This record gives sequence, C-alpha cells and structure tokens, in this order.
Amino acid sequence: MLEWETLGIALSLILILLSWFFGVSPALPETESQGNRSPSWDSLRGLAMIGIVCIHIHSYFTYFIRESSSITQATLFLANLSRFSVPIFILSSGLFLKKKEGYWKTKVNSILIPYILASLIAYFLKSKVFSGLELFQLTLLGKVFTPYYFIPLLLQFHLIFFLLPGKFIESKFLVSLLPISGFIQLASNIGHLDFLLPSVYRSISIFNFIFFFHFGLIARSQFKNLNLGQSYASVITVMILVFCLLPISVFGIELKNHHIAYPVLFSGFLLKGMSKFSSISWLHSSLGFIGRQSMFIFLIHPFVIHTMHAWHPLYAGSFFLSYTTTLFLNIFIPLVPVLLWEWQKNN
Repeated sequence: MLEWETLGIALSLILILLSWFFGVSPALPETESQGNRSPSWDSLRGLAMIGIVCIHIHSYFTYFIRESSSITQATLFLANLSRFSVPIFILSSGLFLKKKEGYWKTKVNSILIPYILASLIAYFLKSKVFSGLELFQLTLLGKVFTPYYFIPLLLQFHLIFFLLPGKFIESKFLVSLLPISGFIQLASNIGHLDFLLPSVYRSISIFNFIFFFHFGLIARSQFKNLNLGQSYASVITVMILVFCLLPISVFGIELKNHHIAYPVLFSGFLLKGMSKFSSISWLHSSLGFIGRQSMFIFLIHPFVIHTMHAWHPLYAGSFFLSYTTTLFLNIFIPLVPVLLWEWQKNN
C-alpha cells in the first residue's frame, strides 16, 4: 500500500511543477450553486456513481473470468480509473453539509430508513436462516452487501459535522490541521492504525477517508471561486495519471478507494471539465440527474449486479457490448421508479 501512496505523492509533486511551469495555481474549482445544489458537483457525483458501478462490474467479471486475461485487465483499468468516486462523495459531504433545523430528520428520511429497508430486503434474499443479531450486525457495519459499508461511514461524518462547533468549521485554524488529517489517513491506509481499531470496524473506519472530509470542510470557506488554472496543465496532469494507471492495471494491481492523491488530482481535473462541457446540455443534465439520485442508485444497484451473477458477464457476445449493457442496466434499472414517479408527476 505504501508504494502506491508514494506514487500519489509523486503525482502531486508533478502537478505542482506543472503549475509552476505554466504559472497557474492549483485549487478547487468554483462551487457555484443554484439554491442548495451545485450543478457541476451534481454532475461530478453522477460520474462518480457511474464509477462506483464500474468498480463493482470489475468484481462481476473477475468472478467468472481469470484475473490475468485481457478482459479483466480492461475492467480493472476502468475500476482503477474510477477510484476517485467514493472520495468525491465524502469530500462533497464536507463541502455542502449545513446545520439547519431538521438536520437529522433529513438524514433519517433520505439515508437511514432507505438503507435499513434495502438491508432488510437484501438479508432475506441472501440468508437461508434468519438471525436478528446477525441482521443487526451486518446492517450496523454495512455488510449485507459489500458496497453498503459506505452508508455507516457517511453517517459517521454527518455526526462529526453535527458535533463540530460552527465557528471551528469556518475558522482558518482548520486549514492548519489538514496535514494532520492527511497523515492520519496515510497511516490508516498502510495499516499502522489497525492495532488501535477493532477488526470489525476497519471497513467503515473514518480514518480511511478523514482527509477527504476535512478537505471538503476547508473548501466550503477557503477555496471558493478558485479554479485549476489553464486547461493544458490539467490535460497534461490527467494524461500522466492515466499513463500510470495502465501498467498498474495490466499487472493486476487493484487500487483502493482511500488512496489520497489520485482522487484529489483526478477529481479536480473532472470538475474543470464539468464547467467546460456544461454547454452539452443533455450530458450535463443526465449526469446531474444521476448525481441527484445517487443514493437511490447506490442502494438498488447491488441487487441488480448480484442478480446478474446468475449468468456469464459476456452474455452479449463481445466484451464492449456486454460491459456497456451491464453498466447501463445497473444505472437504469435503479432509476426506473424515479423516472416513473417523475413522469406521473408531470402528467
């Protein structure tokens, strides 16, 4: 794990050198908003949700196909490329959370209740013998479906935000603590904190993602209305990132969701791109819609991919057709109830 964190640090240094060479300053792009939402961030969350599905599709393919094949190398590359996805949701939580009346009511209605219902249904579909204690433990730790770890993790950050004093969140002192949270996450990533944590908690440990949440908290007040600078610097940076991911994927190395540097660098490039292709209205609005419904997709998509394990991933014949069809189904099927509701409401 340490060598890939080292690679990320090296990539960050490359970005700093590029920024110095081109005379630009790397920073978060604008957090423009319409009401309580940011169109660019909604689009980025939509892309991140697609990325999460790509990560799970790789597991689906490797379940049937040997990992050293060119097919699984391709799915692994797409999965590694998508490793910015979970950090984006954590970072945007820190960026857009607000303390207001009904804070917990909103979280319970929009996250906790749907999650409990989805976990309950999944448990009865997967388990042959019912155990209330087992159901409670699996739900608490987000293990009814493997991707569900994200919900307990997210709710912990929502609790931290709720407990932090408002003045502390908005203070510049928070910036000075960022290296500490980065060090804590790095130590957690390479396993140096394992002896402090119960083994059952490690999969939902906030220390694996604390830097991203902290970065989001800082961005809400410190980095507004800044951009990444010239497009060519961003393009060169992402080319370097992709070039590094290709050999990693060919050798079968699977990156993790909580590597520090890659998600920040690649997410910055994507946000830069979001503002550029906003003129492509259908793409911008489609990604934005997926982003706004990401929680709904996240909870239902595991049912779809789990069901698809009943048949071989190359069911459509060619790899490209099978992969794109699988991706489409895992995004579209969870959206069907939402689309039907929107259609009924507008008619």
